[in-house]
Amino acid sequence: MRQKLRLLPLIFVQALISSAHADPQIQKLRETYETKAAQTISLRTIALGEDNQAVAVEIVVAAKGCSGVLSGLGTSDGKAIKIRPYLSSEPSSRACEVTISLDKSGKVAIVSEENCLDFHGAQCAFSGELRAK
Repeated sequence: MRQKLRLLPLIFVQALISSAHADPQIQKLRETYETKAAQTISLRTIALGEDNQAVAVEIVVAAKGCSGVLSGLGTSDGKAIKIRPYLSSEPSSRACEVTISLDKSGKVAIVSEENCLDFHGAQCAFSGELRAK
């Protein structure tokens, strides 16, 4: 028992050091967001690494006669999280990119996209205001 008590403070200090370097946008990110309007958008996230500098994302959109899904990796510039698909055959200048901007609490995500038509139909998009579930 004494050994475990000695290790706990070291683990606690390591967690504090790791969280001090975590990206503020990724740190605020919730696990699931959804919206239900003319189209339904669902966004699921998982922070990656001890320092939370990257995030794995899956975004799904569904509307009458239209659907799409994109899975990818995201990084933050401190203001927004930019997501690119895991695999893309397009040159980087035309590659799909989804942007997530969070409010101060992290409960509202504003999602927009560029060049992502290959990942969903023409009648829907990975764009909208989503709320944490």
